[in-house]
Amino acid sequence: MSDLDFEGPIAGHVRGADRFTRGVAGFIETQQGIRFVQQVVTHDAAAVLYDADLPGGTLRFAEFFRFDGGQIASIKLLYDPARYAASGGR
Repeated sequence: MSDLDFEGPIAGHVRGADRFTRGVAGFIETQQGIRFVQQVVTHDAAAVLYDADLPGGTLRFAEFFRFDGGQIASIKLLYDPARYAASGGR
């Protein structure tokens, strides 16, 4: 996962698990609950739609994963960054 390819509305396009884990730490600390709405999984990909409770409200997220060799090779994350910030996300 050291060569993880990540793309998100705030971080943009980054490579490497270290940058990804630093960025996701703020979300993990801020979220107060997650409810999965839908997921689709194949042998080399997955898509997950979920609602996350943040201090200022609930926000919907969509994540698209691609797997290679039994590991996550890429993640594309979609959400409204302005609503995320307004809801207390970091």
